Amino acid sequence: MNEVRLYGALLAVLLIGAYLSWTKEDPAEADAKVVLLEAQAQEIDSLVFVTRTQTVRLSWRDLDGQRTTRFSTESKPRKRSFVGNDEVETLVKRFAPFEALRSLGKKLSDEELKSTKLDKPPGRLTVKAGARERVYRVGGKTGGSRDFYVQRKDDPEVLLVEAKTLGDLQYPDGKYMQRKLRRQKENEV
Repeated sequence: MNEVRLYGALLAVLLIGAYLSWTKEDPAEADAKVVLLEAQAQEIDSLVFVTRTQTVRLSWRDLDGQRTTRFSTESKPRKRSFVGNDEVETLVKRFAPFEALRSLGKKLSDEELKSTKLDKPPGRLTVKAGARERVYRVGGKTGGSRDFYVQRKDDPEVLLVEAKTLGDLQYPDGKYMQRKLRRQKENEV
């Protein structure tokens, strides 16, 4: 009977240790992030993401005294514009500050640049925040997590930007289109 209690106590200690180890934040991961643009969400005036197949613009307009988001997408056969919904705020917060997961270095070989598709980048991101306008070259995606390879314009450093940051901006129609007819609560109608 004493063995059962001993093994039970040992199991409980190991489970607690495993939980604490699993939930512990790695300080090296937090320090690895690279800030590409230091800005507040209110400062961002526009985001323009250009790929080989389409151009996506996110901007703001003053509509009846309210600042509303406006998306416009252009692809070869069609142009489309729509008002953004409340979820756009979460997208904009990813650009305020605009951070890369990590730097891959400044001295990549020609072969490495070719594998990241930054030798002839298929995309370009322009972020305008106040008087500052930053242009980034957007290359290919990584395997697995599908993060984007990015370079600042006129800077050899290659960075890795999280997939959801640029991926959601690349295809905004399904997630960010305003589908509510009115912004009032049900009891106000």
